[in-house]
Amino acid sequence: MSLPEAPAKSKPGSRWAWLKFAAAFGLLGYLAYVAWKSDQFDVLLTGKIAWERFALGCLLTLAAIMITFHRWYLLVRDLGLPLQRTEAYRLGFIGYLLNFATVGTIGGDALRAVFLAARSPGQRGLAVASVAFDRIVGLVALFLVAAVALFALDLNRIAGDDPVRLAALSTCRGVALVGAIVGSMALLVLACFRDAPQSRWWRLFVGLPGVGPRLAPLMSASFAFAGRPKPLLVSLALSIPVHLLNALAVLAVASSLPIARPSL
Repeated sequence: MSLPEAPAKSKPGSRWAWLKFAAAFGLLGYLAYVAWKSDQFDVLLTGKIAWERFALGCLLTLAAIMITFHRWYLLVRDLGLPLQRTEAYRLGFIGYLLNFATVGTIGGDALRAVFLAARSPGQRGLAVASVAFDRIVGLVALFLVAAVALFALDLNRIAGDDPVRLAALSTCRGVALVGAIVGSMALLVLACFRDAPQSRWWRLFVGLPGVGPRLAPLMSASFAFAGRPKPLLVSLALSIPVHLLNALAVLAVASSLPIARPSL
């Protein structure tokens, strides 16, 4: 006589999963309400929009995301994994949609990693490494661009007489500088030394308070690129234009709206 099966226990967080959706839609509703009550909303409704500049912003954004798709494709090809260029672009567009259309379920990075891992059963670690390394290099490039931009600006002139704004800008400048230096050093060690996972530099990076424990898992997944500087250089060369194009896209869209136009 077989014993009756015990009822399946739900995961601890599954009963409260609805809170994520409630919080997300609550925030969206609040933002919509604030926008509707704002005078700027009436300005947008009644003002004239320069559609040619808006279209330019869309084209600049499209160019930026296409470069990111190609960057990942080059990394996958460098690892010798089976992926066609058209497949990389198609997965990139689907993942880009999922980044906006889902709430805490699956994102574009997970989609790419899962698809590539399914195509390469014996090399799933490399599939994850390609996505992790792609994301890390893009993040380091963002810190580099932000650091250069913040140090090229006169923060006192931007902040004016507002000490809180000046303190916030100064903090952003410091965070960007630290992120650029730490990230660049970690990538250089990883790319130039095949034994980077056992190096003293790697242990120092992992031990950094706050930064190390958060980035260490992603960096560990990228050890497939240890001792290979070419993927790092190519990825950085493609990542910096991506962030510049995104900034220009924001400028183009802002310039198309009937509001005060920001300077370059």
